[in-house]
Amino acid sequence: MKRLPRPFLIAAAVLTLVLGAAGTAVMVTPMPTDAAAGPAEAGIDIDSAECPTRVAEAARGFSATLSSLSGAAQAGRAERCDAYRAHVAALSSARDVYATCLSGFARDDQVSQIELATRDWHSAIAVTCAD
Repeated sequence: MKRLPRPFLIAAAVLTLVLGAAGTAVMVTPMPTDAAAGPAEAGIDIDSAECPTRVAEAARGFSATLSSLSGAAQAGRAERCDAYRAHVAALSSARDVYATCLSGFARDDQVSQIELATRDWHSAIAVTCAD
């Protein structure tokens, strides 16, 4: 069985304490493939020359916001909420890219996973960041 790296386990524990079960689920749910890698090249629509670049950029943005979330776990409420909102923006951007550039099962799977994660994050923001 593959062991998870210690920082991931610590971040999962902190998010579980802060957000409950939704915190842990969203660390795993947004990208069912490799957490930040996005879909395999085979699912990319080759008719559009810019899609591979757009998919790679979306994956990098998503990876960056995951790192920000991990760092914000120890931060104050305002910084955590900013990180949550930035992550939702990255998820929304990735959703648009995947909906445009992927096809078939890869498209349906990625888009539905991102929409689920976005709903979870909106719920977490409503609870944690409400004024």
